[in-house]
Amino acid sequence: MQTAFAGKWESLWSLAQRGDAAGLEVQLAWASCTSEAARDAVLESAAQKQIAETSCELVDGELTAAPRTRGEAFQVFVKWGGAGSQGERDNALEIAARNDHADAAAVLLKFKAVPCTNARNRGFCGPLQVAALHNSARAAAVLVAARANIHLQCTTHERQKIVTATTLAAQMGHVSMLAFAAAVGANIDACVGSFLHGRSYRYDCAPLHVAAFYGQVGVLEWLLRAKATTMYAGNADGESALHCAVFARQVPAVAALLAANASVHKCNYAGETPLHLAVECAGGAGIVARLLAAGADVHKPCAARAGASLWTPLMRAACFGNVATVSRLLRARACVNTQNTNGVTACDLAAMGRHVPVIAVLLRAKATINASVPTSRRTQVFLQGLRRGKRTDSGHGPLAWTFGTDL
Repeated sequence: MQTAFAGKWESLWSLAQRGDAAGLEVQLAWASCTSEAARDAVLESAAQKQIAETSCELVDGELTAAPRTRGEAFQVFVKWGGAGSQGERDNALEIAARNDHADAAAVLLKFKAVPCTNARNRGFCGPLQVAALHNSARAAAVLVAARANIHLQCTTHERQKIVTATTLAAQMGHVSMLAFAAAVGANIDACVGSFLHGRSYRYDCAPLHVAAFYGQVGVLEWLLRAKATTMYAGNADGESALHCAVFARQVPAVAALLAANASVHKCNYAGETPLHLAVECAGGAGIVARLLAAGADVHKPCAARAGASLWTPLMRAACFGNVATVSRLLRARACVNTQNTNGVTACDLAAMGRHVPVIAVLLRAKATINASVPTSRRTQVFLQGLRRGKRTDSGHGPLAWTFGTDL
């Protein structure tokens, strides 16, 4: 048997990295032998014997580390990937999967490498998930043939983000890998994945939610053609795929979902429609225009936060100082003088945040100030100061004003 060994020791990790299936075959066959005669039958030259003896010594070392049979020690050696990989996060099988070395993966599986989980890093992605992440189709096929679990849920190195082969393929835009996973029995509607948005994770997400958040339009279109039933399903926060695309500011994904008749009226568990989320960002005017064209309700109120009074999209846009969005909402006939349950208007919120351009737009739209409401009286004082060329200050910053207890 010929091997690619170059006269020096190589770990299973480095062999898998190069896709050296022949080298893996010789080294693992040698290390798995229990007698000198069997070992001599594996190798052809003294040079190969000298190299492969290192593998055997490593397996022997596993025997002294803990009470186990030689077969068990050999399995530990295969799982860990051999010497030289101790500082690596992935084992040899995962390295082969990452680089789509199907032949090398087949050799490792022949010698009982575990196809489902990472033996060194429990809880992290296994070989099949690594293959899905890197679109390694041939390696994935070998792993599935070895009964790797296509439904396996793993966590990433943050130990909070939950992933599957399908959600990883959706995140990276690998349509062919997602199609392969579906063909071998993966559920494309399973709401088990997650992703990080800001400082919080969104859990119970289907591949459609993940693709929408990361703006993978090709995956979205494939899922919609495959009749994914999670178009209107919510994640753990009640957010639809359209919500995810909107708060990630993925304009092409928003357009694709709206073209597929995604609902612009669905609310998450905080009562927010996609329009409420779109108006918060200064760069969201384009998304707002698309949502309005699709029939989004500019008058629907929602809770700004748990226990808070109800805000309309115009109030939110005014609060965040988004002039272009405020103007677009007014052109869509949003009521400029709508009050929340505490009598606060969009103009009051703009004044609290010191958003003078927004105030000017609202006043041109005939915004009125009700002096009988305490918050509106502060707005009146602020405007009087502006007219006198002075900046009034009540001692509260914009954030405290906007989210104060009297709102």
